[in-house]
Amino acid sequence: MTSLQRRLAVWLAVGLTLLFLAGGIALERLTRDAVWGALDASLDAEARRLGAALRTEIDAEHRSGFVLLGAEVLRELDASGPQVEERRRRLRELAERHLRVRLADAPVASPTETAEPLHRIDIRTDDGQVVARSPRPDGRHIRKRSLRIDSVPFENEAWQRSWTELRARLDIPAIAATVRVASDAEEQHALLAGLRTALLLCGALLVAAAAALAVFVTRRGLAPLRALRRQVERLSASTLERGVELERPVAELAPIVQALDGALRDLDRAFAREKRMTEDLAHELRTPVAELKSITDVAQQWPDDEELQARCVTQCHGIAERMTRLVAVLLRVARARSAEQAVRTESLDVRERLVAAWSMLESTAAAREQRLDAPEDAAVVLTDPDVLDAILANLLQNAIEHAPTGSRIAARLETDAGGTTLALTNPAGDLAPDDAERAMEPFWRGDEARTSSRQGGLGLSLVAELARAAALEFGVGVEEGRFTARLRFASQAAPQ
Repeated sequence: MTSLQRRLAVWLAVGLTLLFLAGGIALERLTRDAVWGALDASLDAEARRLGAALRTEIDAEHRSGFVLLGAEVLRELDASGPQVEERRRRLRELAERHLRVRLADAPVASPTETAEPLHRIDIRTDDGQVVARSPRPDGRHIRKRSLRIDSVPFENEAWQRSWTELRARLDIPAIAATVRVASDAEEQHALLAGLRTALLLCGALLVAAAAALAVFVTRRGLAPLRALRRQVERLSASTLERGVELERPVAELAPIVQALDGALRDLDRAFAREKRMTEDLAHELRTPVAELKSITDVAQQWPDDEELQARCVTQCHGIAERMTRLVAVLLRVARARSAEQAVRTESLDVRERLVAAWSMLESTAAAREQRLDAPEDAAVVLTDPDVLDAILANLLQNAIEHAPTGSRIAARLETDAGGTTLALTNPAGDLAPDDAERAMEPFWRGDEARTSSRQGGLGLSLVAELARAAALEFGVGVEEGRFTARLRFASQAAPQ
């Protein structure tokens, strides 16, 4: 498992675990609130039932006297006098000493002796009177609820209103009580503890399942990346043009694949440009190097001839300058191919440049008894001088090597409103019309019986690249047994 897979698996497992923990905590709290809410509701209902059963009563031995004395006091509420005050005093004393609170019609324990009571109760008045009490719960978990009764009603319903009026007129305090109800909560605590244990077990299982799921998901999710990596590992300089492509399209990886494929194709084009640059350099420098070797061989044969030595040095210097210009123009063309640098333009006389290029090859042409029919009129165009010199040198070299011995190479200049066209024509020998376009393909040699070329067919291909870099039109054709190369300059300048 890679580090990325491990990180994704860990994050997925942690995320699922946290999500489960949040859900488990929420479930536990909801269950706890529901359990305690149900128990509290039961206790509150029991407290209200007990509170409703509380009654205020007076001892049986004083009950008739209390009722009769109360009736007399009620009739004399607006009267005054010593006897009235004495009856009121006696009524207050009876109330303070003999009024009690009792629990009517509300059993404290369950009706059977063997069953445990559902609730434990404790009912007391504010003055400390114990109305009812059951044994205290002995469990570890007790749930309690309380109910306050501010005024316990009188036992005799017919006397409740009269007693309320008497108590208010005679300042007899109301009897208040507190009802406390408790219950054993062991069952509820056991239920919640079981729920928490189940959640913990489920959580542990979920963590293990989440880890396994994370590994599975990340492996499946990263499968396209592994496939992409294998494709990239198999790439080499010779297979860059294939690019990369996923077997199963993945929307998230599509931009990456497209960008990588584009980068690989750009790299392939860069390698191709470098290869062409190397081939062009080898092709262009072959002739100057051969000339240098020939000149130095002559100089070594006659080392004492100072005039010859000086002429050889001058010739070598000229060849070196020409080689420097060739390398410079090929570099500029290579940069122009990659849009790093544009070629420069100057006003040039095509006829003058053509004659100068022929002079560099005249000795080779004389050995083959070939001549150049140069145009008589000048033609000034706008183009790069070094690019033009390289194009003319290659075109003339190609004509010299492919034209039969003793042939004439004709050059024509045609100027019209759209520009100037240079046409170089030489006998085509056995070259067929269908071979014209293929002659510009790199290293195309045709039939060995048709050509004695030692250049391997790179000259015209290089001319096409140079013309494209300088924004010139170049084409070749074979008509009536003659091979014609046409170079058109779109921009025209006035003669200087």
